[in-house]
Amino acid sequence: KMKNLNGKTAIVTGASRGIGVHIVDSLTKNGVNVIGIARSKNGLENTGTIVAKNSGNYEYLEFDLAKANLLPKLYSKFENRNIDFLINNAGIEIYRNFDKYKFEEINKIIIVNLLGPMEFTRLLLPKIKANKGHIVNIASLAGKKGVLYNGVYSATKSGLILWSDALDQEMKEFGVGVTAVCP
Repeated sequence: KMKNLNGKTAIVTGASRGIGVHIVDSLTKNGVNVIGIARSKNGLENTGTIVAKNSGNYEYLEFDLAKANLLPKLYSKFENRNIDFLINNAGIEIYRNFDKYKFEEINKIIIVNLLGPMEFTRLLLPKIKANKGHIVNIASLAGKKGVLYNGVYSATKSGLILWSDALDQEMKEFGVGVTAVCP
């Protein structure tokens, strides 16, 4: 059981499937109001069905984190909102021989898994600092040991782990926690 989180607000990226659904479920069961973000409107609506009876409210915004240049526009939707937690969970991977990757695929994986979380966090940081909140970056064991045919993903998750550590050190004086989780 988490400490009293009733009425706190969290943004969860990648809220339409996988671990994201479980994160939203756990948070809303503990009274946290969650804003889910993902590409799939159907997936986001499905998450809503799963968490409908939980005590925390759930709302969602459809957004493709591969479009990191549009993150300021997404952020503008939160300008008048209190944000306590950011869970950077969205991620993509492509299993393939490295020489068979296309530049666009490498670029998209880096943007969704590393650049997007960095930029979204940067934009939301003043709000999180004001609330002495917490940032959780969902990394992977693949970020600690390279995975065959999945090196680009491994590289981005490794970057997420080290950036989380550096940001955690930087945010200590503001009472903000930063955690990298490696499922």
